Amino acid sequence: MKLVESDPSLAEICRLVEGRLQHVGCLAGVKIPVVLMEHFRDLGFPVTPRDPTAYNQTYHKILVNADVYPSFSRKAAHFALAHEIGHHAHDAGIAASLLVSKGVHPCLIADWLAAQWGFSEEMRIERLASRGPEFCDKLSTISTEEEFLPWATDWEPRFRMAKLLGQNMALPKLRF
Repeated sequence: MKLVESDPSLAEICRLVEGRLQHVGCLAGVKIPVVLMEHFRDLGFPVTPRDPTAYNQTYHKILVNADVYPSFSRKAAHFALAHEIGHHAHDAGIAASLLVSKGVHPCLIADWLAAQWGFSEEMRIERLASRGPEFCDKLSTISTEEEFLPWATDWEPRFRMAKLLGQNMALPKLRF
């Protein structure tokens, strides 16, 4: 796995993430450009100006938001890159191939792949507050696509409904 950064300021983080992914067989020989952008204001949906990173599916590039990324902790920055590498691996068909047409949100797949590749602690730090303990626990323990698919297709609609209702799945429901 090789990340080809556009700016020297990204070299250290790219080498660290590459080193942690050397054991991932499906990523052997993969090269992904990592492009530092001044901001994400002009990228449009689904990318927001607050996102630290994004994956450009058309050009198979990881984009890094210079406005936001430097403010992330080291672990959150590692996870953000691993998540985008997960998008690339899924998009290129080298990982999570059973999930391509199953309707599972690509970010859920990218989070799961990052956790499987050894970034589960970083994923937990980054996602616990917004996704909840069930999300973090399951993504850290489910090891096959066959196990992941039924859980993801059950969890995702529950998460969307909770968001619609203004509930946070990370907080336990209080019973009176």
